[in-house]
Amino acid sequence: MNTHILKVITVTLALLSLAACNSTARTTNNAYQDKCQTINSTRLNSATDSAKSSLNTGQCSHKFADYFQNLLTVAKGSPDSGNKKKFDDFISWSVNHQIISKLDAKEYFNRYFGERFISLDNTYNTCSQGTKQAEIFTALNQEMQDKKLGLLEVLGDKTRFIAVSAQHRDIKTILEATWMACEA
Repeated sequence: MNTHILKVITVTLALLSLAACNSTARTTNNAYQDKCQTINSTRLNSATDSAKSSLNTGQCSHKFADYFQNLLTVAKGSPDSGNKKKFDDFISWSVNHQIISKLDAKEYFNRYFGERFISLDNTYNTCSQGTKQAEIFTALNQEMQDKKLGLLEVLGDKTRFIAVSAQHRDIKTILEATWMACEA
């Protein structure tokens, strides 16, 4: 009987400990949420300032990608070639404040505003990538959507977007032809 009571007490204590940990985690998450404010501005300058303010707390750096997406959404509301400089400044600020690395900064900028496709593997042996055709095309198509957002919807640069679209088509055609030749 004493063993049964001891087991019940042990299980009860374990459950109480888990409940205490669970409530502590909620409190901690709420504290981070308060410091990681969402962007409410419809103007890119104000939205960038809000993002910097939140990221600068040191507790929101894990949300950089979310803030970047929010800024892209805000910039869509008023496409302008000057937005490129604003995003470059924001990304540079983020590197200088050690929120993202220089490599991440380059990838973010080029993914949305560059003409080169960064999702392509730098491997020179295209035949060895033939088994990953679907994965490669999915990544290329997603990056094309990101370039549409950056070049066309944020910068309003239809000329560069058309050039990048043609490059996207050419890359897919060349990859398909190369993989067919590899199989032969």
